[in-house]
Amino acid sequence: MIRALKKDDFQQLRVLYEQIQDIHVKNRSDVYKDINPLNHEYFQFLLSDKNTLTTVYEEDSKLIGFCVVTIKEIKDHPVMQDRKTAFMEGLCVQENYRCQGIGKQLFEDIKGRLKEKDISKLELMVWNFNESAINFYKNEGMKTRSEIMELSL
Repeated sequence: MIRALKKDDFQQLRVLYEQIQDIHVKNRSDVYKDINPLNHEYFQFLLSDKNTLTTVYEEDSKLIGFCVVTIKEIKDHPVMQDRKTAFMEGLCVQENYRCQGIGKQLFEDIKGRLKEKDISKLELMVWNFNESAINFYKNEGMKTRSEIMELSL
């Protein structure tokens, strides 16, 4: 079942955030610290920020996945069109529950919530090493808009 994030979800959500962080540390230890990025302060932000939508997938009182999206409004920018967009901060399904349609359900749910708020685009950033995530997002209809490049000096 998909539902909104609740105050008592902290510990279970930390486990999911740790799974994401582990993948990032394993592949980009030059960028990511080997820590759990979900602290109490950020968790409170997820619960209270009016421009952040956080949903979880729960099964038998256990969090199996989550999706976090931040709504951004560009208005009166000197060179960009006015628009409301959403940026997906994270989507994760517990490793042993992947490929069962849970990620798709979370993705579809958040798309519906964003459409209700008249959001025109959903954007996200995904690392090149995360091929399974890239394939998932492409299967959901997302297209590559730009690329971030780097050069080690």
